[in-house]
Amino acid sequence: VVQYRLESEYGARATWQYMPYRIARWVTGLPDALAAIRIPSTSCTLLDEHDATVVLFESEGMLRYCSDMNPRLQFLEIPPRS
Repeated sequence: VVQYRLESEYGARATWQYMPYRIARWVTGLPDALAAIRIPSTSCTLLDEHDATVVLFESEGMLRYCSDMNPRLQFLEIPPRS
């Protein structure tokens, strides 16, 4: 639906690309711990519109693995309050 509307209503060419991520977690912690975050190679780190760190995971197992590798960080289901 989104691709069709972009093309038909706005004349914007759009492509669809599958992404394997099923879980998003906002990451909080001290700046030095955030700077040293280690994530699985199958995960992706990005910033949201408020410059908060978000990590995308393929599975609960990868989330647990990442959490275990980064014990000084918290992985939140909802964005942290400013």
